[in-house]
Amino acid sequence: MSKKEKLLSNTLSPDTTGRKQTQETFKRLNEFSKIVLNSTNDAISLIDVHDFRIVGVNSAFLKQLGLKEEEVIGKACYEITHRRSKPCAAPDDVCPLSATVTSGKHSVAEHVHYGADGEKIYVELSTSPVKDKNGKVTQVVCVSRDITERKRAEEVLRQSEERYRNLFELSPYAIVTVDMKGVITSCNAATPSVTGYFGDEMVGKHFTKLPFLRTKDIPRYMKIFISLVRGNVPEPFEIIYNRKDGTPRWVKIHVGLLKEGDKKAGVQAVFEDITERKQAEEALKESEEKFRIFMETASDLMHIADKDGNLTYVNESMTRTLGYPKEEMLGKHVTQFLSKEVVEKEFKLKWEELIKKGEIALETTWVTKDGREIYGEIKVIAIYDSDGRYSGSRVVFRDLTERKRILQELQDKNEQLDAQNEELQSQAEELMTQQQELIEKTKEVEEANRLKSEFLANMSHELRTPLNVIIGFSELMIDKVPGEINNEQRQCLDDILSSGKLLLNLIDEVLDLSKIESGKMKLRLTNITVTEVIESVRSAMMPLIAPRKQSLEVEVEEGLPLVHADNAKVRQVLLNLLSNAARFTPDGGKLKIEAVKEGDWCQVSVIDNGIGIKKEDQERIFEPFCQLDNPLTKEKRGTGLGLTVVKQIIEKHGGRIWVESEYGKGSRFIFTLPLWQLPYHWQQVVSQIREEKKSHEREDIDCRR
Repeated sequence: MSKKEKLLSNTLSPDTTGRKQTQETFKRLNEFSKIVLNSTNDAISLIDVHDFRIVGVNSAFLKQLGLKEEEVIGKACYEITHRRSKPCAAPDDVCPLSATVTSGKHSVAEHVHYGADGEKIYVELSTSPVKDKNGKVTQVVCVSRDITERKRAEEVLRQSEERYRNLFELSPYAIVTVDMKGVITSCNAATPSVTGYFGDEMVGKHFTKLPFLRTKDIPRYMKIFISLVRGNVPEPFEIIYNRKDGTPRWVKIHVGLLKEGDKKAGVQAVFEDITERKQAEEALKESEEKFRIFMETASDLMHIADKDGNLTYVNESMTRTLGYPKEEMLGKHVTQFLSKEVVEKEFKLKWEELIKKGEIALETTWVTKDGREIYGEIKVIAIYDSDGRYSGSRVVFRDLTERKRILQELQDKNEQLDAQNEELQSQAEELMTQQQELIEKTKEVEEANRLKSEFLANMSHELRTPLNVIIGFSELMIDKVPGEINNEQRQCLDDILSSGKLLLNLIDEVLDLSKIESGKMKLRLTNITVTEVIESVRSAMMPLIAPRKQSLEVEVEEGLPLVHADNAKVRQVLLNLLSNAARFTPDGGKLKIEAVKEGDWCQVSVIDNGIGIKKEDQERIFEPFCQLDNPLTKEKRGTGLGLTVVKQIIEKHGGRIWVESEYGKGSRFIFTLPLWQLPYHWQQVVSQIREEKKSHEREDIDCRR
């Protein structure tokens, strides 16, 4: 019994025996009980079992039936809720009110009430007895909960399920449902006719175990199933399988997700047998392909026209011969491609003859897009529909002027070739004259470069002597050999010494460049160890980079072979690249030298994490006198010849140099030098010695055993 019923039962005195006493009892209900009864959504009524009169109701009861209290109190319950003039003759198991009166126990059942407008109201009727002190049932508390919406929904669902069941069983397509685990739960009556297997051979099995599915296709079906379970419904897809009797069949599968409310309940697959359609499509495709190949590979011009003479198909030979694109010809009238004379004199008569006889043959003239006329023999066959009416024509044209056209083209081409040969001969003579002039100008330029290089070399030698004197005397005066100097004099001498050394460095680089350009610089090639050269350069650089707290890391590949190069020149290259790297790297930066073997070459990299080089500057830094602004210092240092000399030295060794840089992140200068190659006969000797050594080692091992 619910709390509301207990409250009402406890509130009513079991000693009441009549309608008046019941009404008085209701009057004595406290305000709290009234609030509780009227606040519930369930309709509550108190029935006197003597004559089934209603002695009390709550507001929900009146609202449910659409009545007023004066229309209800004192009336028989069957008059109010069932709109009848006499009590219900239904058995106790149907009417809970009768069941409670008879048994004296609580009873619940679904029931139908009728509102004031006669509309059915489905309710869940709960009845509880009210007994006197002798245990006799005198009244019944009825609680009716409106379940009309639920009943209607259940009816709609039942009808929907019935329609679905009819569709499921009567569908000509095989329908298979599986649960969320992929296990088959049902098959319709059409399944055996499509697959060859009955439902009891399939239900309870995982769909991947279906005997008619091909094993190689299972991963594809699993992927589709997983996608479905995740809520992605795929487009219908086609598969081929073998029926139980072994015959191959094509089916189109439509799949969808089954739901129970918002919950995923399984997957449904509809198998549409499309074998006959596939066979017809395949036969049609094969026929069309044969026809297409025949038409497209034919050397004759072929086309098909409709009943009005408009082109619906043209083959490759026709489009190629007439010079029109296929799309430009289709839909046009055939007369647009015939000569004007043929159209005016013969076309109308021949057209009428074709319709009457069904076939004609004649000589005609086609006109190409560029206006040329093509002569040949044409054969036209009429096409008739199922009713025997003329619906179009098929045309085959054999070009009889092709051979003549080819001969004419050959003659024209020969004349063109003769003219081209004359023109080419004239151009060749002109090119020879230009080549001779170019050779003479090149000699003049080379002579000028040689004289320039000699002049620079001589001037460099002449300038070095006085500069060395200036530098030497500046150093003596700074060291106070002639006598004491004041701070102002020392600063001036420092400027003189610095400028002198800078000028001497410029002269040295100019001298190096001039030697290279004049061919006077000779390389003293020896087999050198790169590690030793790098360590020598490292020792020379440390005093320069230490004050700026820059680090220098060296990484050389283990077992790096000897390099065939000029030791001093390689050292000069490394010093120049490291000096530039240090200059364009802020204090505390990192410098690095790497050396690795790349094929027959030693590849050396000088790396820094400095300011880097802009993309537009990377193309010109190896050009003479190219100087880049250094934001780390206000002064411009260097001559602009260092990298030019470095490039010339590396290329003279047969190698190459390039730069990889990202502005703001640093630079990597990379150059290659040739590795020393052991002569072939010595390589064989070394290999033989190694094999003998291995053999001796194996013998020693065997002896120890």
